[in-house]
Amino acid sequence: MKRQGRGRGMAVLASLAVSGLWTFVGWSQGSGATAAARRSEAPATRPDGATSPRGIAGGPAGGNTVGVPVIGGRGITETVATIMQRAQARGLGWRPIAFEGEEVRRRPFVPADDPLAPAVPSWPPQPQGFAAAQELLLPQVAGTNFKAVGTAAGESPFVPPDSMGDVGPTQILVHVNGRIKVFDKTGALGGLNSDDLSFWDPVRAGQEVTDPEVRYDRLTGRWFALIVNFAPTNNLVLLAVSSGPTITDASSFTFFSFPIDLGGVGESTNFCDYPGFGVDANALYVGCNMFSGAGLFQHTTGYVIRKSSVLGGGPIVVTPFVDLTGHLTAGPFAPRGVDNDDPLATEGYFIGPDIAFFSRLVLRRVTNPGGTPALSGNLNLAVPTTSLPLTQPASGSTTNIDTSDDRLFMASIHRNKITGAVTLWTAHNIAVTSSCVGASNGGGRRNGSRWYEIGSLSATPALVQSGTLCDTATTNPRGFIYPSVVETGQGHMALGSTFAASNLFAGVSAAGRLRTDALGSTQAPTVLQNGLASYTIAPPPSNLNRWGDYSFTDVDPNDDQTVWTVQEYADSPMNNWAVRVVQLLAPPPATPSAAAPSGVCSGLPSVNVAITGTSASGSGFFDPGSDPGGPGFASRIAATVSGGVTVTGVTFTDPTHVTLTLDTTAASSGSKNVTITNPDGQVAIGAGILTVNPGPAQPAASNNGPVCAGGTLQLTASAIPGATYSWTGPNGFTSSQQNPAIAGASTAAAGTYSVRATVGGCISPAGTTAATIIANQGACNDGNACTTGETCTGGVCGGGSVSTPVEVNDSVALSDNGGVTTISWTDPPGTYSVYRGTRTDGSPWSFNQACLAPRIGTSSATDSGNPPALTVFFYLVTRVDACGESIPGRDSNGTPEPNPSPCP
Repeated sequence: MKRQGRGRGMAVLASLAVSGLWTFVGWSQGSGATAAARRSEAPATRPDGATSPRGIAGGPAGGNTVGVPVIGGRGITETVATIMQRAQARGLGWRPIAFEGEEVRRRPFVPADDPLAPAVPSWPPQPQGFAAAQELLLPQVAGTNFKAVGTAAGESPFVPPDSMGDVGPTQILVHVNGRIKVFDKTGALGGLNSDDLSFWDPVRAGQEVTDPEVRYDRLTGRWFALIVNFAPTNNLVLLAVSSGPTITDASSFTFFSFPIDLGGVGESTNFCDYPGFGVDANALYVGCNMFSGAGLFQHTTGYVIRKSSVLGGGPIVVTPFVDLTGHLTAGPFAPRGVDNDDPLATEGYFIGPDIAFFSRLVLRRVTNPGGTPALSGNLNLAVPTTSLPLTQPASGSTTNIDTSDDRLFMASIHRNKITGAVTLWTAHNIAVTSSCVGASNGGGRRNGSRWYEIGSLSATPALVQSGTLCDTATTNPRGFIYPSVVETGQGHMALGSTFAASNLFAGVSAAGRLRTDALGSTQAPTVLQNGLASYTIAPPPSNLNRWGDYSFTDVDPNDDQTVWTVQEYADSPMNNWAVRVVQLLAPPPATPSAAAPSGVCSGLPSVNVAITGTSASGSGFFDPGSDPGGPGFASRIAATVSGGVTVTGVTFTDPTHVTLTLDTTAASSGSKNVTITNPDGQVAIGAGILTVNPGPAQPAASNNGPVCAGGTLQLTASAIPGATYSWTGPNGFTSSQQNPAIAGASTAAAGTYSVRATVGGCISPAGTTAATIIANQGACNDGNACTTGETCTGGVCGGGSVSTPVEVNDSVALSDNGGVTTISWTDPPGTYSVYRGTRTDGSPWSFNQACLAPRIGTSSATDSGNPPALTVFFYLVTRVDACGESIPGRDSNGTPEPNPSPCP
C-alpha cells in the first residue's frame, strides 16, 4: 500500500494469536534484529518433508483446486483525447507537494528461519573467495536515460511513487501514484500525460487509487494497466486495456473493474493490497495481500482474468482463488502474477516468499488459465537463507529509507533463445552479512538484492541458480533495495535497483550477469543515476521514510535484447523523489573474424558463406527466432557485405556463428567487409574477411541437333582459357569434356543441356542449349535445301526428293537492232543462262544449243553474231539456283526439252 484515501490513516499491525502456536506483534525495522517475536522452536524438518537442501527444490502440497469463472461487467472505452480533456479540466492534476500519510500493510509476523536452508550468498555455492577472484564484466551499458516523473514538478503529492513502467515497440508507459505518462524511446513526452484520477475516472467509483502496474503484451500488441481503488473493504481491481501498441490521441483504453468479492467468495470485508500483476498468453494474474477493514492481515488471494474477455468490450471473466496461504499457515505472501511472453505457454503462475518460513519461495501453478482455471497446491522451493531487509541509511536522511519486507517485486518467465531453457526470474531485498549471506541477525549487516532463476516449472520447480548483489565493504556499505530482474533472449540477466549508503544519496544502479558467467555469480553494479539530494519524507501515521514500493525491469519486445528499467531516486531539491527510465544495451555482436569459404566468385546468384565471430566481454551474434505461434519480433539479425554483394539471407547458428546467403552477380572483385547487425541495431564489422574472385564468362553452348535417334548428338562449349567444364543434361547426362558427344542418342536424350566453366575455383554462370532428337521415321532435314520429305532411318536423315528450279515462262522475246539481237524475258529477277542453237533450212529440228550467256542476273542478253547462210539461230533461257538448272522448255506434249551442253 502506497498511500491512503483522503482522511484515512491506520496504525501498524495489531497483535494476533493463532492456536497458541505463533505470537504476532506489531513490528518495525531497524538496523539490528527485528522487534517481532519469533516462533519458539524451529522444526527439525520442513512441513513439506524435505530434509536436505540438495538441489534446492521443493515439492507440491495439496491437489489442484478447480476455480469457478465469474462473469463481470462490460468495459468502458474512452479515447486518449477524452482522457486528456478531463485531465486538462483538472489542470492536469498538478498538485502541491503535500505528502499524504498512508497505512503500511506488511508481513503479519516475522517468519521462522528454515534450518535446512544453505547459508550461502549464491546457488550453486561458490568456492571460498571465488567472487573476489573473478574478473567481473559489465553485462549492459546504459543508453537512453531520462527522468519520467517527479514530485519536484508537482506531478504527484504521494509517497512512495510505486515506480512502474514498461516498454512497447515505440513507447514507454510510466504509471506511478498520481501520474500516468507515455514517452517515445528517446524520452520525448507523448500524447498521454494525466493524473491518475482522471485516467481511472470511468471505473474508480469516486475513490482514490493506488498500487499501479503496467505491462506491454507483445503477443496481443496491447498495453495493460492495473490499479486498485481505496474503498475501505471489498475494493475494486481496475484494469485498462489499450486499443493497440501505440498510444496516441486517437487510440483508446477500455476500462474494466471487479470487486475483490466478485462471486461472493468471502472477501467482502477485506481490502486487496499490493496487487501483484502478471500477463501471459492466456490470462492476466493478480495476487493480493488481503487485510481486514481494521488493517489485520487475513491471507493472500489470486485472481485469474481470462485474457480473451478483455481484448474487446467484455464482459470481463475472472476466476478467484481465495486464501493461498491457509490463513497464516503456508503459501505465497504478496503473490506476484508471473509475466510470460511465450505464445505457446499453457500454464500460469503465482509466486511469493512463504508466509511462514524464510528461505522458501512458494509457487502456485494455474492450468487451463484461458478457460476454467485450476490452481495447484503449494509448490515449495528452498533457497539460500533469506531475511527481512533493514531500513536503509542514506546520506542526509534523518530517518532511514523504508525497505518494505522480503516480498518479491516482479516475476517473469522468459525463454533463453540460445539454450532453449524456459525459466522464471524474480528478486527481492534482504539483509545480508558482509559475505552477502542472508541473515536475520548479527552485526555488520547491510541490504542486498537477491535474485533467483527457477526451472522445471511444469514439473517440480527447481532452483537453477541464485545470486546476491551486495557491497562487501566494511565501512559505509551500499545497500541495494527494491530490485527487479529480467532475462533477455540471449540468456543475459539485468537487475535494476535503488542504491544508497550513509555517505550516498539514494540513486539508481544496475547489475547483471552474462549467460556464460559462472552460475550464481553477479557482476559489479553500475551507477545509472546518482542521488541528487537527501531524502526524508516520513508522514504519519507510520512515520516511515517510504520508498519503492515497486520497480520494474523488462526486455524490449522489438529485439529481445535491450533492457529497460524503471527506478526511483532522490531528486533535487532535497526531500523529493523522481522516477527514471534507463535503457540498458546488450553487449554488441561478436566481431566477424573469418569466412568459410574465405573467397567466393562473382556472378553467382546464390552462395552460402559461414561467418565466425570472436566474442569478448559477452559480445555475440543474436536472433530472437521466428517466434512460433506468436507475432514475431520486429527486429531480426541482419548483415551487409561491401562491394556490390547483396545479402539475401542470414541464418543464426549460435553467438559466434551465422551463415549468410549472398548474391554476387553485381559484385566487384577484391576484399570485402562483412557487417553483422544484431536486432538492437548494434553492429560489428569484419574488415576484409571475404574475397570476391572474378568468375569466368558464361560459356556459349550449342549442339548439332536436330539429330536422328541412333545418331550422334554433339555438344559444344566455347573455349575459355584455363577452364574445366561441367555438363549436365537429360537422362542423367554428365560430362567434364568441353565438347562431349553422345553416340547412339535416343529420344530420352532430348532436352536442355547446361555447361559451366570453372577457372581458379570460380564457376561461371551456366550456358544452355536445347537438343532435339527425332524418332525413327520422323520427318527430318538433311541440310540440303534442294531435297524435301527426308525421314530418319538408322540414325541418318535421308530419302526424299530433289527439287530443281522451274523453267522460264513463255515470255522470251527477240528483237533486232542494227545486227544485234536482244533476248529478253519477264520472269522475276534471278539467275539465268541463255543458250543459242542453229537450224538449217530443210533439216530436222535438233537441240544443238550452246551456252551463250552463263548465269547472268538480268532478264535480257544480246547476241551480235549472224547465222550462216540458209540457217537461223534459236535461243533458249534456263533458270539457275543452288539446286541446279531448269529445263530449257517443254514441247507441245509437255515433254521436257533436252539441254545437251549446260552452261558451266
